[in-house]
Amino acid sequence: MSESLMKTIRRIAHEVLRGARSTAVPRARRLRCEPLESRQLLAVVTLPGDIVFDDSLSNRIEITPTGPHSFDYDINGITGSFTDPDLVNPTQLVINAGGGDDELVVNVPADIADFLQGGILFNGQGDSDGLTVVGAGNTAVCGPSATPGDGAVALDSLASAISFTGLEPVNLSGMALVTVVSPLGNDNLEVENVLVGAQDAIQVRDAANSFEAVNLWNNASVVIDTTLGGGDGDDTVTVLSADNNHQNDNVTILTGGGALDAVNLNGAVDLDGHWVVTSATVRFNAGGTVVTGGDQTYN
Repeated sequence: MSESLMKTIRRIAHEVLRGARSTAVPRARRLRCEPLESRQLLAVVTLPGDIVFDDSLSNRIEITPTGPHSFDYDINGITGSFTDPDLVNPTQLVINAGGGDDELVVNVPADIADFLQGGILFNGQGDSDGLTVVGAGNTAVCGPSATPGDGAVALDSLASAISFTGLEPVNLSGMALVTVVSPLGNDNLEVENVLVGAQDAIQVRDAANSFEAVNLWNNASVVIDTTLGGGDGDDTVTVLSADNNHQNDNVTILTGGGALDAVNLNGAVDLDGHWVVTSATVRFNAGGTVVTGGDQTYN
């Protein structure tokens, strides 16, 4: 490990410890080395080598890539920049969350290429650990795993995916196009208004909570596709609501060519852009309405 990396780690640890003393946390936070397999830490940021941060509180870690070997960081309000040639391919940035409600925020610029060929891995440890990916007009594919809480977000401007385990939920914003892919064969999905903090969003989830829910806001286009991932089975998508201030301009629902596929409109949909539904059956049930600023297409 390079000397510049070690100096950066020591400086961050010193600032975190100083902040802990000023807020009178009973047990001081500390920097220590442990094997990567250990999950005893309450919050861990792992850079190349076995260097970890130990924190007894809930954490908010924000990363903004600035180049192939550099990023800006904000760790619990402590900000700075990191640049080091040791961040070479195929380095993976690993963040292991722990006992608190931890959040990783990744701000993805539109013009960053080859940032960390190994990608980013965020391991939740239960509680309400969350991942938020904020784009700048990017294209993203969110592929939850059939293991609840696991999956990956692939972006056109990053060399490798942002992978995650043990999370709830995943938030995606600021994309030109987001495609949500179901890992199941026979899907029974729901779309509904939600609040993420104070932010209006729509949530895509499995009715039986078989995979991690995805919250979406301020995206130019959203595609909900049940034909990819787990394959094209007998699929149902029920729209309970999508009429808050979610700011997703265009929404497309694709269930494939199955004769039993259906999209049920049980609530109000309100979009500034286009609404496209491709399914064998489209049902407007009681309360189902669609208001759009653009075209409505039913195939």
